[in-house]
Amino acid sequence: MAGPAGARFSGGAAEPPARERLAAEMRGLKTRSQLSYGRLAERTHYSRSSWERFLNGKQLPSRGAVREFAEATGSKDPGFLVALQEAALREAVLREAAPREGAQVEARAFVAPPFAAPYGPRPRGLVAMGGAGAGAVVGSVATAVLLVCVHRVRVRSGGS
Repeated sequence: MAGPAGARFSGGAAEPPARERLAAEMRGLKTRSQLSYGRLAERTHYSRSSWERFLNGKQLPSRGAVREFAEATGSKDPGFLVALQEAALREAVLREAAPREGAQVEARAFVAPPFAAPYGPRPRGLVAMGGAGAGAVVGSVATAVLLVCVHRVRVRSGGS
């Protein structure tokens, strides 16, 4: 199989895990873009050491990291990298869910973890609006309580 970035893998049963394929594709893009880990860190929201872990296959990058990487390196097909990241995530989840040798197997439904949402990242605007709305409510309640307290003090002291 050959991805858009040019890394080639055999299409047989010996095909490397998606995590390794993703790291290899990303290393190829990094090399072709001539970006150092430091320059990647400057162009994205991830540190130099994070990029080293991602591209060496020590840690699976998030979907957002893959998208930022694709943009920073000028990838012509960021969807391919995202698809590899999602495949690697599925492999990791299935590997963790696989019964250990000698363990008792219990039948249960598979529920995808919340970080594996298929529709992309949560809209940040809605989260920010929710936080702002909660802050407005708290501020309004605090102001109302303060005004009631000031009014009671004035009434008790004979003021108007």
